[in-house]
Amino acid sequence: MVSDPVEKYKKLLEKDNKVDDKYVIIDKKWLEHWKRYAGIEKSDEEKPTEPGPIDFTKLADPTTANSSNEVQVRANAVEGNDYSFIPYELYQELVVTYKKEGQEIIRKVIPLGDYSTTIEVFLVPLRLRESRASYANSKQIYRSRRTKVEDLKKDICNEYRIPMSANYRLYASMDEKGFDWEPISEQANLTLDDVDLTKNAFITYESRNISTHSSSSSNKPYYDVGSKSYYTPGLCGLSNLGNTCFMNSALQCLSNVPPLTAYFLGQYEDHINRDNPLGMKGDVAKAYGELIHEMWSGKSSSCAPRSLKQSVARYAPQFSGFAQQDSQEFMSFLLDGLHEDLNLVKNKPYVEKKDDDGKLTDSALAAEQWEYYRKRNQSKIHEIFHGQIKSIVTCLTCGTQARTFDPICFLSLPLPGKAKIRIFKLDYVRVNGQIKSYSIKCDENGRMRNLMQEFCDRFQPKKKSVRQKERMDTDSAASNSNQFNQNDDDEDDEEEEEEDFTKASDYDGHQPKPDYILAAEIYNHRVHLQYGDNTLLTSILER
Repeated sequence: MVSDPVEKYKKLLEKDNKVDDKYVIIDKKWLEHWKRYAGIEKSDEEKPTEPGPIDFTKLADPTTANSSNEVQVRANAVEGNDYSFIPYELYQELVVTYKKEGQEIIRKVIPLGDYSTTIEVFLVPLRLRESRASYANSKQIYRSRRTKVEDLKKDICNEYRIPMSANYRLYASMDEKGFDWEPISEQANLTLDDVDLTKNAFITYESRNISTHSSSSSNKPYYDVGSKSYYTPGLCGLSNLGNTCFMNSALQCLSNVPPLTAYFLGQYEDHINRDNPLGMKGDVAKAYGELIHEMWSGKSSSCAPRSLKQSVARYAPQFSGFAQQDSQEFMSFLLDGLHEDLNLVKNKPYVEKKDDDGKLTDSALAAEQWEYYRKRNQSKIHEIFHGQIKSIVTCLTCGTQARTFDPICFLSLPLPGKAKIRIFKLDYVRVNGQIKSYSIKCDENGRMRNLMQEFCDRFQPKKKSVRQKERMDTDSAASNSNQFNQNDDDEDDEEEEEEDFTKASDYDGHQPKPDYILAAEIYNHRVHLQYGDNTLLTSILER
């Protein structure tokens, strides 16, 4: 039992959290003041003053403070700067001693995927409507992502004074115009996260006596447009579950890869490897397969990839919630997950690669290394999407080359754009310790090797171009060629603007070579970053 109050407070502040633990969001300055006053942290003052009441008014969104609604944190509040967290047990003791101003902000610990947790700071804003046809008198409420659908029913009942026993159905929509409504009453035990009720979703109710569309599938559309009973298989839109256009675009691309879709419309379930430690227990493969079946069934013009999003978010929390994400990053994770979920190799053997001795041709070496890879990886994803990329490492001393053919699923290529010339400031340090600064013009869309080559080229003596010599002999050319010559003049002027380092008064004949230059960023007299030959120049910030 801890008798020292300081030790007791420290233990409470340092305790590990678990799902459903309650925390209070508290003003950072107030908390730091109290820590010094209580002796938890050292203070510059001989005797710190007693803190005043715990002030929540600076953190709360003024539109939700002092109301019966759950309090939303101010949108621009920053953790560690404006606020901190303390366990609810500690807060109960502090509020008795110091009192409070404003409505306290209490939050719970929620799961973030299967393996981590977080304290939910910002609640989900929802809007209650009196009916699907009504645009007026909507009321905004804020609820936790862990709020169950059945609790939304209580909110509706309280707001519109409806008996809990009333026979009505709840509907949700992400569409402000109210075209797409999904019945959610049958999902009473699911949370807002489970049914993807995201920021500013609309919630309403309607008597069960009215004929409505209902669905037991989480991929079914909110609302079928038109009266067609059959649609072209594959010609199926995907509903936006918040900011999920990044996901929908990737899924539409994959859906239109014929061999992949044919596989998932077939017997893919026989290949699910639920025991693969690198996989996701087959959850992602099953959810993707169900979505493909729905998109290619011809039964609807659109569907919602809700089940797949939930499965992915369980294993990759960065794709949970409502924020926009990178489409290529999502596709990369999905293909990797599908590959491991469907990997036919149940027990991956240890494979030791042989060093390249230079005796095999490129094709023979590539085939050999591909077989090494296949011993651990065999799936439909591997068959369709995986390939090899050749890499060569050359020893600068003896010139020996070593080749590798690494497996790849994606090959990222920079989009060609208009050349953007940028001036790079370089400090060149020679082996003898001499340091000199240079300014080099280079296309910003290039790579570090291009910049180093530009730098070294400036130490090569310049020769007059053929155009310069020809122009000297054709000063009396006809007027109809003046424009052409003027263009040449402009180009030569650009060439002449480039400084020739060999003409400098202190030039000693030194000629640097790109292969012998180490490009690095120096900060506080130390190497902060080392740049490789393939470093994109756009990634180097201008100082």
